[in-house]
Amino acid sequence: MLNYVLLGSDSRDVADAAEGRSDTIMVVHLNKERTKAYIVSFPRDMYVTIPGHGKSKINAAFEEGGPALTVKTLEDLTGADMNHVVLVDFEGFIDLTTDLGGVTVENKTAFSSHRYNYPKGKIKIEGKKALWFVRERHALPGGDLDRAENQRNVIKAIVAKGLSAGVVSDPARFSSFIGNLSKHLTVDNGLSDADIRSTALSLRLDAKDIELLQAPLAGFGTADGQSVDVVDEVRLAQLGKALQDDTMDDYLQKYPQG
Repeated sequence: MLNYVLLGSDSRDVADAAEGRSDTIMVVHLNKERTKAYIVSFPRDMYVTIPGHGKSKINAAFEEGGPALTVKTLEDLTGADMNHVVLVDFEGFIDLTTDLGGVTVENKTAFSSHRYNYPKGKIKIEGKKALWFVRERHALPGGDLDRAENQRNVIKAIVAKGLSAGVVSDPARFSSFIGNLSKHLTVDNGLSDADIRSTALSLRLDAKDIELLQAPLAGFGTADGQSVDVVDEVRLAQLGKALQDDTMDDYLQKYPQG
């Protein structure tokens, strides 16, 4: 099994993210058989211990120590080993929706953003319309939590369509997809383009095999005069064990809502 840390930036130049806080923090877990994937969002306002820096919002780890400290924070928080870290240029990544001819997502809340309308239900999005779908938070009742859910849904849709039989069976189209994907990722030194391609080819996934969930919260509070998300420590310990032991299906059976 593999655990990837995905750190998202809104910038076209991913290196700019090093000057601020990461907007998106996710862990993607691939099971040993490569038949299931689990995308877990860690809300950026989660109030956690950042090694060497005390308690703060989890996205401050990136500001204080970049990807390495963010990974260390996640490992200490969950007790699970993280195998690789990937910086994602979200604006460029969303361009893949156009390469794929659009993707279909389930939108739970109708909203509008930057002159684009997103009705409730299944909607097809691509390009700028997809970008504002994953960027918008002020128009959503759950703010950042709803935005993170939309991000998970679009990542799922891109991965599911990019690894679909129609794409994988077409060498030119699959090579184009992987090549364009790699353009918008900055990976750790232990992860090469060949590794990305090999892992992608090893996956046996369609949309139903990709599970979306959020790291558990106990509620909301304030710290240092700021609003924060309070960690559900009991459930998070169980999530961490599932990530480490490759038992995510058992976790989801116990907590079907993620």
